[in-house]
Amino acid sequence: MVPSLSFSTWHSRLGHLSVDAQCIVFRHYNFPSLNKNNDFCSSCCLSKAHRLSTISTTIYNKLLELIYSDLWGLALLTSAYGFTYYATFIDAYTHFTWLYLLKIKSETLQVFKQFQFQLPLKALQIDWGTEYRVFTNYLAQYGIMHYVICPHTHYQNRVVEINHRHIVEFGFTLLTYVVLPFKISDYAFSTRVYLINRLLTSFLHFAIPYHKLFSQLLDYNFLKIFGCPCFPLLHPYNRNKLQFRSQECVFLRYSTSHKGYRCLSHDDMIFNQLRFPYHELFPNPSPTWYLVMKYEYSALIRNNTWTLVLLPPDRHLISCKWVFRVKENHDDSIKKHKAQLVTKGFHQRPSFDYN
Repeated sequence: MVPSLSFSTWHSRLGHLSVDAQCIVFRHYNFPSLNKNNDFCSSCCLSKAHRLSTISTTIYNKLLELIYSDLWGLALLTSAYGFTYYATFIDAYTHFTWLYLLKIKSETLQVFKQFQFQLPLKALQIDWGTEYRVFTNYLAQYGIMHYVICPHTHYQNRVVEINHRHIVEFGFTLLTYVVLPFKISDYAFSTRVYLINRLLTSFLHFAIPYHKLFSQLLDYNFLKIFGCPCFPLLHPYNRNKLQFRSQECVFLRYSTSHKGYRCLSHDDMIFNQLRFPYHELFPNPSPTWYLVMKYEYSALIRNNTWTLVLLPPDRHLISCKWVFRVKENHDDSIKKHKAQLVTKGFHQRPSFDYN
């Protein structure tokens, strides 16, 4: 016969088992009926506290009623145009995303001032990062409500956090598919945002942000494969008659300021979406060279050749490359494959990177 003790006593005897699990034990082993309604264990609250589910149920029915914003960065690799951050602004009603590429954090307020649409902005929700603290006076001046999430509660900005993940992960996927370098990640991120705004989203019950914002039907024939070669018509720009009418380029992004593609202001372009020229310009090394590079890289790490640090704001990144050499014997047979990782010193600027 199980002795009739209080619920809290058995809770302590069972090692502070959860209430649901404790009730199952009581049912299986014929414990007497115990009242658990008034039992509270402060030790469990102090030691087993978890974050409660706080998915917002607020529904926004007007454009620019609330804008979510956040900053992504610092990217350890500076892009070809010097960008290391990006800021996103997401409308809570349409879930349309605006992306601005930044070189330094302090540009966040400047791009926010450029963020304009047909209607006035009513509220802005941000974290309390240093880049957003300068927003206070500007928001008060223009009558914009200022919502700040609690510290260490990024789930309160859930929409923009999920968007960060989509932009970065799918942006890297675009680069990986066509084997393009991470130095043009800004193009990949911009392309991904362009596509996010034109694809179904579960936040809108599988509606399309672009359609909800502009009430216009989409033409998906306009989309091309990121990184494929394109051939713009250059004949109107030729200076003499002995010039080709086109030249091979690489498609990197869509234009947001006119109906065209990156680097062009017209539609006279032919795409070859079955070949990717970057593969030919920079062919993948053979398995032999992979092993040599791996051995050389392991030696550099083993000898503590460098220390990985964040790039100071007043410095620019100097890239590196692999140099390959085949050492031969006297009879012209291969003696050794040798690879060296070298920095591109010619990218250094006098009186800035060195004296």
